Formats: sequence, C-alpha cells, structure tokens
Amino acid sequence: LRLSDGLVYASWPIYLSTMSNQRRPITFNRPTEQWQLETERSYRNNCIDLLTVQVSDANSHLGQLLLEADWSEASDHLASPEGVRDADAANDPLGLFNSNSDGGKGETAHKIPRRKNSAFFAALFVRAPCDLIREIHGLAPQRIDLPEDLAYVLSVVPSEEEARLQQLNRTALHRTRTWTADEFSQILDLMVRSFYLSSESSPLSSSLLDVCPPWVVGAPGFQMTPLAIAAFNPDVPAAVLRHVCALEPRAMDRECNMFGTPTIPLVVAAASPVPPKLSSCYDDSKSRRWEKVKSLMQSREWYGEQRGLFPEKLRPGEDVADSKLPPTAESPPPAPSLRQVQLACEESMRRKEWELVRELLKHFSPESYSGEASAVAKKEKGGGDGDREVSESNAALESFRAALSRRDDEVRMASERRYQSEEKARAREEWLHRNMGFAMYHVNALVDLVSAVIPLRKRHDEDGSGLVSPMS
Repeated sequence: LRLSDGLVYASWPIYLSTMSNQRRPITFNRPTEQWQLETERSYRNNCIDLLTVQVSDANSHLGQLLLEADWSEASDHLASPEGVRDADAANDPLGLFNSNSDGGKGETAHKIPRRKNSAFFAALFVRAPCDLIREIHGLAPQRIDLPEDLAYVLSVVPSEEEARLQQLNRTALHRTRTWTADEFSQILDLMVRSFYLSSESSPLSSSLLDVCPPWVVGAPGFQMTPLAIAAFNPDVPAAVLRHVCALEPRAMDRECNMFGTPTIPLVVAAASPVPPKLSSCYDDSKSRRWEKVKSLMQSREWYGEQRGLFPEKLRPGEDVADSKLPPTAESPPPAPSLRQVQLACEESMRRKEWELVRELLKHFSPESYSGEASAVAKKEKGGGDGDREVSESNAALESFRAALSRRDDEVRMASERRYQSEEKARAREEWLHRNMGFAMYHVNALVDLVSAVIPLRKRHDEDGSGLVSPMS
C-alpha cells in the first residue's frame, strides 16, 4: 500500500453525482466514425454540464472564482469590500455541502465535515496558488482551523496528485491544478508560522498529540498524528517535520497505527516510500527520508529549546509570513549522539524493525562514530563521564550488531527449511500424479473447493520483519 492509496485520496475532491440528461441518442446503425464522433461530443457536453452545475453551486463570488480557477480575478476581488467579507465568511464558498452535492449527504467517516466551510479551506481544497492563499489568510487569519488544516496540507502529496490527474486524463471537478514543490513548501511554512503564533494564546500544541480525523487520513488501518503524517509523506521537507517536533516534542513518542500495526513516528519516517531507483528524484527522496529519521532521533529537550526561540508575538506591522522561525529550518540539527543512536536501536529492536536497525548501524558504527560525536557525548555528561558513556554506547552498538547477525542467520535457516519443505511437497505431488493417475484430479478438485469456501489462514510474518523495507 502506497501513500497515494490512503493519505492522498483523502485530499482529493468530492465528485458531484449530478449528471446531464441532455444526451443525444446514439444508434448503432450509423457508420463507426460518426458513432465515435457522437460519443466524444456527448462526453464533452457532459463535462461542460458538470462544470456548469459545479460553478452554480458556489455560495459566494469568491467561491465561483475559485471554481473557475480565475486566480487573478480572485486576487482583485479580495481587494474589494465584498472580497474582504467573502474571505471572512463561513458560508461554504465552493458549495461542497449543498443539498445537490455529494458532500451534503452527511458526515461519514471519510467525507469532509461541514465545519470546513471557510474561504481559507476552500482555497486549499482547490489547490489555489500560494500567493492567493496568503491573501485570504491575511484578510481572515482567525479562519484557519488548527491543527486540522495543517494535517490536511501535510496529507497532500503533490507529486502523486499530478500523476493521478494524468491517469484520469482529465481535471478533477473542483481542481484544475496541483501545487508545485516550492508552493507546497511555502504553504506548509505559512501553516507552521500560524501555529507558532496561535499556540502562544491557546493550548494548540497539545492537539498535535491527537490522532487526525478519518477524513484527513482516509485509509483503513491508519491512525496517525500530524507528525506521523509529516514523517510518512515523501514530499514534506525535513525542516517542516522538525517544526512540528518543536511545536509539540511529546508527539515524537506518541504511538500511532500504520497498516494496523502500532508504531512511532521514527519508524513511520523510515517506512516512508521512495520512487523507483531509475527515477530522477530517487536520490533526493532517499536523502530526505534519512534526514527525517535523524531529526526524529533528537531529544525532546533540544526541540523544546528551539520552541523557546520563536517570538511570543508579531512586531507592529509584521505579517505572519514574515515572522522569523526558529533555526530548526535554517540548518540540519546536530548529529545524533551515541546515546540517541543506542535508544533508537533499542526501540527498533523492540518493535522488530530490523531493517531500521541495520541502517542505523551502517551509518553510526562504533568504528566511524568518533570525533565530533564523542565530543557531543562528553559535553552532555561533562568531563570523564563522557568517555564512559562512549564506551558503554559502543558496547551496546556491538551487541545490536551481534543480535542483527543472529536474526539474519535465523531468517536464512527458516528460508532454507521452508524451501526444503516446498521441494518435498512438490516431489510428493509429482509422485502421486505419476502413480495415482486420474484419482488425483478428484482430490485436487476437492481441495480447490474447500479453499474457495474456507479461505486459507493468513500466514504470520515468519521472518519477523516490520514496516520498514530495506533502506539501502
């Protein structure tokens, strides 16, 4: 299961069920070429009718401009008194919840709730340009719904959406474009800045410990916090993930559920999908994934210090988009200490995430982990205690390496036993067919019937592998 099978689909629009009945009848006694022409014409007319119904559902002029993707006109409209009122109104600008739209038939687990009726969310929903989203936010900053709007944007994967639109070979009814990577990063940056400032006057940070609602995640077997979504989404920059950690460091230890398996954001980041090796963005995605893993190995205390560096309020005349963020986005965090590597390995082994253990030992082996990392450990403990911690951590890493080697041996032996068992079964099957003749066909038919009526029990993961696939 790829991320696009869950998180991204939750961000796709609600398709209207209203279809036009004004089709011209097509008879099959016409020439083939004329029949194809009529079919294409009927399809185009349906698309036009659907767009007409869609635009007519708008509850404000701003909503109509958003549905028409007239971004320049929408920007001019926001400069008028009516545009200011539209930006601040909670009137469902797109008409998602009108009686004749699919979104108005109730609030099911995977449908957008009716409270998402602001112009700001409407702009996010149609993937409006970043500049227009900023204008709407500047006119009505109080309409941003945190943390749901942040979680919603974190769940969007622009690269997957573009491929999805190409696969459909047509635009979505409520959406004519996707965000570029730069736009996506800027919108996330705006959301994070708003969260920093909002959490000063209200206890919003603790809401990052809550599991996102089903309409955001939109996939069975997933119960994820905003931090877990940021960790799993391959398009979310590592700097944004660090900001979410700084907003609520306790979210790093908050357990979530992925594919029905309890886990933590560190494992979720390591399990984040990357494109095929032949893809041009494979190296960048792989590097971003590892950067997220290292960021989630940092201590909660370090992120708490970063949180304290953000100003408590804006300066006079300063806009949210111009506020200064903590230095977590300016440069990568310091290298994890040996103690942090040890804790990450212990947690990964406890959850049977052996591939993550393998990758950690590859990058932070006792032989190569010296110098600056040792100095960090000494600084944390002070004086000679740092030397003792380095020695203990090195011994712990060696024990992890030995445990990983034993586990590989067990998997190899189990694979060999399974192969031998399958070979014996195949040989026995061949002997029965060769010596029992037609009697075996009735036996095979009976076995197939029983298998169809009583599904085979799902085999438990014998090799003990977890959510993380080989990372190298």
